Amino acid sequence: MSRAPANVVLLHGLGRTKWSMSLLGLALARHGYRVLNLGYPSRRRSIEEHSQWLAETLGARSLGARSLGAPTHFVTHSLGGILVRYLLASRPFPSLGLSSTVGSEAWNSRDLKSRPH
Repeated sequence: MSRAPANVVLLHGLGRTKWSMSLLGLALARHGYRVLNLGYPSRRRSIEEHSQWLAETLGARSLGARSLGAPTHFVTHSLGGILVRYLLASRPFPSLGLSSTVGSEAWNSRDLKSRPH
């Protein structure tokens, strides 16, 4: 039985769209990752509202659930990284893999894994 491919969630930054992460998404998909490149209206809602939307979106796709057997990694830019930090600080995320943020102050993957649930 083969393992399920790892999930990678891409989140753009403030004032950008999901298209700013599309080339990265294509490259990751070519390497066998299951990619979810999410777009959101970054200037129209609060961080809390975006974080709630992110939780609902991931939950609707069963990402974050341990039962899938595949980790969920995050690659984000700027505000996208802040949204992931907010999400992970507010609820458990059993399938958390690695997290990489470009362009904002954020925890590294080790910090995210060691945070209290």
